[in-house]
Amino acid sequence: MPLLDGLEFAASNLFVGYRAAVEPQMLEIVVRSDSELPNPVTDAALAMLQRGVAEGAGAGAPFDPKAGVFEPLSQTSTGRELRWTVRVASVCPELLRIAIEKLRFAGGPGSATTGMSFMGQLPPDRTPASVDTYEMLRWLDGPRYPGITSNPGFPITTAESAAACWMVSVGGLNAALAAALEEIAFDWRSLVAEYVSDENTPVRIDAEHPHLQLPHSGWSKVEFRARYESFRHAAQPSYAMLINLLARFHATVAPIDACEVRL
Repeated sequence: MPLLDGLEFAASNLFVGYRAAVEPQMLEIVVRSDSELPNPVTDAALAMLQRGVAEGAGAGAPFDPKAGVFEPLSQTSTGRELRWTVRVASVCPELLRIAIEKLRFAGGPGSATTGMSFMGQLPPDRTPASVDTYEMLRWLDGPRYPGITSNPGFPITTAESAAACWMVSVGGLNAALAAALEEIAFDWRSLVAEYVSDENTPVRIDAEHPHLQLPHSGWSKVEFRARYESFRHAAQPSYAMLINLLARFHATVAPIDACEVRL
Protein backbone atom coordinates (compact mmCIF):
# COMPACT_ATOMS: atom_id res chain seq x y z
CA MET A 1 0.00 0.00 0.00
CA PRO A 2 1.62 3.32 -1.05
CA LEU A 3 2.45 5.59 1.87
CA LEU A 4 0.99 8.75 0.32
CA ASP A 5 -2.65 9.38 -0.49
CA GLY A 6 -3.62 10.02 -4.09
CA LEU A 7 -1.90 6.82 -5.23
CA GLU A 8 -4.92 4.54 -4.95
CA PHE A 9 -4.69 3.83 -8.68
CA ALA A 10 -1.19 2.36 -8.37
CA ALA A 11 -2.19 -1.18 -7.41
CA SER A 12 -3.87 -1.81 -10.77
CA ASN A 13 -3.07 1.12 -13.08
CA LEU A 14 0.60 1.98 -12.60
CA PHE A 15 3.04 0.59 -15.17
CA VAL A 16 6.80 1.09 -15.02
CA GLY A 17 9.63 -0.24 -17.15
CA TYR A 18 12.90 1.69 -17.08
CA ARG A 19 16.64 1.05 -17.05
CA ALA A 20 18.87 4.05 -16.45
CA ALA A 21 21.95 4.62 -18.59
CA VAL A 22 24.55 7.25 -19.37
CA GLU A 23 23.49 7.16 -23.02
CA PRO A 24 20.35 9.15 -23.96
CA GLN A 25 17.05 7.31 -24.37
CA MET A 26 13.39 8.22 -24.75
CA LEU A 27 11.09 7.98 -21.74
CA GLU A 28 7.36 7.90 -22.43
CA ILE A 29 5.23 9.26 -19.58
CA VAL A 30 1.44 8.87 -19.57
CA VAL A 31 -0.90 10.33 -16.94
CA ARG A 32 -4.66 9.72 -16.85
CA SER A 33 -7.14 11.63 -14.73
CA ASP A 34 -10.87 12.04 -14.26
CA SER A 35 -10.50 15.74 -15.18
CA GLU A 36 -9.01 17.72 -18.05
CA LEU A 37 -5.26 17.62 -18.72
CA PRO A 38 -2.87 19.40 -18.92
CA ASN A 39 -3.26 22.04 -16.22
CA PRO A 40 -1.01 24.10 -13.91
CA VAL A 41 -0.37 21.06 -11.67
CA THR A 42 1.07 18.92 -14.47
CA ASP A 43 3.00 21.87 -15.91
CA ALA A 44 4.58 22.65 -12.53
CA ALA A 45 5.48 19.01 -11.85
CA LEU A 46 7.21 18.56 -15.20
CA ALA A 47 9.03 21.88 -14.83
CA MET A 48 10.26 20.88 -11.37
CA LEU A 49 11.58 17.56 -12.66
CA GLN A 50 13.33 19.24 -15.58
CA ARG A 51 14.90 21.92 -13.39
CA GLY A 52 15.81 19.41 -10.68
CA VAL A 53 17.69 17.12 -13.05
CA ALA A 54 19.49 20.14 -14.50
CA GLU A 55 20.60 20.88 -10.94
CA GLY A 56 21.78 17.31 -10.24
CA ALA A 57 18.68 15.68 -8.74
CA GLY A 58 18.66 12.73 -11.13
CA ALA A 59 22.14 11.46 -10.33
CA GLY A 60 21.42 9.24 -7.36
CA ALA A 61 24.33 7.01 -6.44
CA PRO A 62 25.37 5.70 -9.90
CA PHE A 63 25.67 8.85 -12.03
CA ASP A 64 27.61 12.08 -12.22
CA PRO A 65 25.31 14.92 -11.04
CA LYS A 66 26.43 17.17 -13.89
CA ALA A 67 25.56 14.56 -16.56
CA GLY A 68 21.80 14.40 -16.00
CA VAL A 69 19.42 15.15 -18.87
CA PHE A 70 15.61 15.46 -18.65
CA GLU A 71 14.43 17.16 -21.83
CA PRO A 72 10.72 17.10 -22.75
CA LEU A 73 10.42 16.79 -26.52
CA SER A 74 6.68 16.54 -27.06
CA GLN A 75 3.37 16.70 -25.23
CA THR A 76 0.00 15.44 -26.45
CA SER A 77 -3.36 15.48 -24.71
CA THR A 78 -6.64 13.77 -25.44
CA GLY A 79 -8.54 15.52 -22.68
CA ARG A 80 -8.13 13.21 -19.73
CA GLU A 81 -4.92 11.57 -20.89
CA LEU A 82 -1.59 13.40 -21.14
CA ARG A 83 1.53 12.00 -22.82
CA TRP A 84 5.10 13.29 -22.73
CA THR A 85 8.12 12.08 -24.64
CA VAL A 86 11.21 12.98 -22.64
CA ARG A 87 14.86 12.55 -23.58
CA VAL A 88 16.73 11.33 -20.50
CA ALA A 89 20.30 10.37 -19.68
CA SER A 90 22.06 9.65 -16.37
CA VAL A 91 18.76 9.75 -14.49
CA CYS A 92 18.49 7.19 -11.71
CA PRO A 93 15.33 5.04 -11.51
CA GLU A 94 14.42 6.44 -8.09
CA LEU A 95 13.68 9.80 -9.71
CA LEU A 96 10.61 8.16 -11.26
CA ARG A 97 9.27 7.66 -7.74
CA ILE A 98 9.52 11.44 -7.22
CA ALA A 99 7.75 11.97 -10.57
CA ILE A 100 4.90 9.61 -9.67
CA GLU A 101 4.32 11.26 -6.31
CA LYS A 102 4.43 14.78 -7.79
CA LEU A 103 1.95 13.84 -10.53
CA ARG A 104 -0.47 11.94 -8.30
CA PHE A 105 -2.79 14.96 -8.13
CA ALA A 106 -2.38 15.75 -11.81
CA GLY A 107 -6.03 16.63 -12.28
CA GLY A 108 -5.93 19.33 -9.62
CA PRO A 109 -8.06 19.76 -6.47
CA GLY A 110 -11.11 17.52 -6.26
CA SER A 111 -9.99 15.18 -9.01
CA ALA A 112 -8.35 11.76 -9.04
CA THR A 113 -5.48 10.36 -11.07
CA THR A 114 -6.66 7.10 -12.60
CA GLY A 115 -3.45 5.77 -14.13
CA MET A 116 0.21 6.38 -14.98
CA SER A 117 2.96 4.74 -16.96
CA PHE A 118 6.70 5.36 -17.32
CA MET A 119 8.35 3.38 -20.11
CA GLY A 120 11.94 3.81 -21.22
CA GLN A 121 13.58 2.43 -24.34
CA LEU A 122 15.82 0.12 -22.30
CA PRO A 123 13.93 -2.72 -20.59
CA PRO A 124 14.47 -3.35 -16.87
CA ASP A 125 16.99 -6.12 -16.12
CA ARG A 126 16.70 -6.51 -12.32
CA THR A 127 19.89 -4.52 -11.72
CA PRO A 128 20.05 -1.51 -9.35
CA ALA A 129 19.84 0.79 -12.39
CA SER A 130 16.41 -0.47 -13.39
CA VAL A 131 12.88 -0.58 -12.03
CA ASP A 132 9.69 -2.35 -13.06
CA THR A 133 6.11 -2.03 -11.83
CA TYR A 134 6.47 -4.54 -9.01
CA GLU A 135 9.63 -2.90 -7.70
CA MET A 136 8.14 0.59 -7.89
CA LEU A 137 5.14 -0.51 -5.85
CA ARG A 138 7.59 -1.70 -3.17
CA TRP A 139 9.42 1.63 -3.28
CA LEU A 140 6.17 3.57 -2.86
CA ASP A 141 5.62 1.61 0.34
CA GLY A 142 8.99 2.55 1.87
CA PRO A 143 11.79 5.14 2.06
CA ARG A 144 13.48 4.39 -1.28
CA TYR A 145 14.72 7.63 -2.88
CA PRO A 146 17.72 8.74 -5.00
CA GLY A 147 21.05 7.91 -3.34
CA ILE A 148 24.08 10.13 -2.92
CA THR A 149 26.87 10.72 -5.41
CA SER A 150 30.09 8.91 -4.53
CA ASN A 151 32.32 11.96 -4.96
CA PRO A 152 30.75 15.38 -4.35
CA GLY A 153 34.18 17.02 -4.62
CA PHE A 154 34.19 19.04 -1.38
CA PRO A 155 34.47 18.29 2.37
CA ILE A 156 31.23 17.88 4.31
CA THR A 157 30.50 17.97 8.02
CA THR A 158 27.14 16.93 9.47
CA ALA A 159 25.23 17.40 12.71
CA GLU A 160 21.76 16.75 14.05
CA SER A 161 19.36 19.66 14.45
CA ALA A 162 15.70 20.25 15.24
CA ALA A 163 15.50 22.48 12.16
CA ALA A 164 17.24 21.90 8.85
CA CYS A 165 20.19 24.12 8.04
CA TRP A 166 23.01 24.00 5.51
CA MET A 167 25.99 26.21 4.84
CA VAL A 168 28.59 26.34 2.07
CA SER A 169 31.84 28.26 1.86
CA VAL A 170 32.49 29.66 -1.61
CA GLY A 171 35.40 31.96 -2.37
CA GLY A 172 34.40 35.22 -4.04
CA LEU A 173 30.71 34.74 -3.29
CA ASN A 174 28.69 37.43 -5.04
CA ALA A 175 25.05 38.25 -5.71
CA ALA A 176 24.82 36.01 -8.78
CA LEU A 177 26.30 32.98 -7.01
CA ALA A 178 24.14 33.62 -3.95
CA ALA A 179 21.06 33.74 -6.19
CA ALA A 180 22.01 30.36 -7.71
CA LEU A 181 22.43 28.86 -4.23
CA GLU A 182 19.11 30.34 -3.11
CA GLU A 183 17.44 28.65 -6.08
CA ILE A 184 18.94 25.35 -4.88
CA ALA A 185 17.60 26.10 -1.39
CA PHE A 186 14.05 26.40 -2.75
CA ASP A 187 14.31 23.56 -5.26
CA TRP A 188 15.74 21.12 -2.70
CA ARG A 189 12.71 21.75 -0.51
CA SER A 190 10.41 21.18 -3.49
CA LEU A 191 12.17 18.02 -4.65
CA VAL A 192 11.88 16.31 -1.26
CA ALA A 193 8.40 17.67 -0.49
CA GLU A 194 6.84 14.21 -0.90
CA TYR A 195 9.54 12.36 1.09
CA VAL A 196 8.20 10.55 4.14
CA SER A 197 9.54 11.05 7.66
CA ASP A 198 12.17 8.98 9.42
CA GLU A 199 9.23 7.09 10.94
CA ASN A 200 8.08 6.18 7.41
CA THR A 201 4.93 8.29 7.67
CA PRO A 202 3.67 11.06 5.35
CA VAL A 203 4.80 14.58 6.24
CA ARG A 204 1.82 16.91 6.50
CA ILE A 205 2.40 20.51 5.52
CA ASP A 206 1.13 23.11 8.00
CA ALA A 207 -1.27 25.02 5.77
CA GLU A 208 -1.67 27.78 8.36
CA HIS A 209 2.07 28.46 8.50
CA PRO A 210 3.47 27.73 5.02
CA HIS A 211 6.39 30.11 5.58
CA LEU A 212 7.89 27.58 8.00
CA GLN A 213 8.59 25.28 5.04
CA LEU A 214 10.51 27.91 3.08
CA PRO A 215 14.23 28.63 3.37
CA HIS A 216 15.49 31.66 5.21
CA SER A 217 18.83 32.45 3.64
CA GLY A 218 21.69 34.89 3.94
CA TRP A 219 25.19 35.29 2.59
CA SER A 220 28.49 37.05 3.09
CA LYS A 221 31.56 37.30 0.87
CA VAL A 222 32.54 33.73 1.73
CA GLU A 223 29.47 31.86 3.04
CA PHE A 224 25.87 31.09 2.10
CA ARG A 225 23.38 29.76 4.68
CA ALA A 226 19.85 28.40 4.36
CA ARG A 227 17.61 27.44 7.29
CA TYR A 228 14.17 25.77 7.41
CA GLU A 229 12.13 26.16 10.58
CA SER A 230 10.05 23.05 9.82
CA PHE A 231 11.62 20.05 8.12
CA ARG A 232 10.38 16.57 9.05
CA HIS A 233 11.39 14.56 5.98
CA ALA A 234 13.69 11.52 6.29
CA ALA A 235 17.18 12.83 7.01
CA GLN A 236 19.39 10.50 4.98
CA PRO A 237 17.62 10.65 1.60
CA SER A 238 17.04 14.39 2.03
CA TYR A 239 20.74 14.84 2.75
CA ALA A 240 21.61 12.78 -0.34
CA MET A 241 19.46 14.99 -2.57
CA LEU A 242 21.00 18.18 -1.18
CA ILE A 243 24.57 16.95 -1.69
CA ASN A 244 23.79 15.92 -5.27
CA LEU A 245 22.49 19.43 -6.01
CA LEU A 246 25.51 21.05 -4.40
CA ALA A 247 27.88 18.68 -6.24
CA ARG A 248 26.44 19.89 -9.54
CA PHE A 249 26.90 23.51 -8.43
CA HIS A 250 30.47 22.75 -7.37
CA ALA A 251 31.32 21.16 -10.71
CA THR A 252 29.60 23.59 -13.05
CA VAL A 253 29.10 26.96 -11.32
CA ALA A 254 31.68 27.68 -8.60
CA PRO A 255 33.93 25.55 -6.35
CA ILE A 256 32.64 24.84 -2.85
CA ASP A 257 35.44 24.94 -0.27
CA ALA A 258 33.44 23.34 2.55
CA CYS A 259 29.88 22.35 3.43
CA GLU A 260 28.01 21.79 6.69
CA VAL A 261 24.57 20.16 6.87
CA ARG A 262 22.39 19.93 9.96
CA LEU A 263 19.27 17.75 9.82
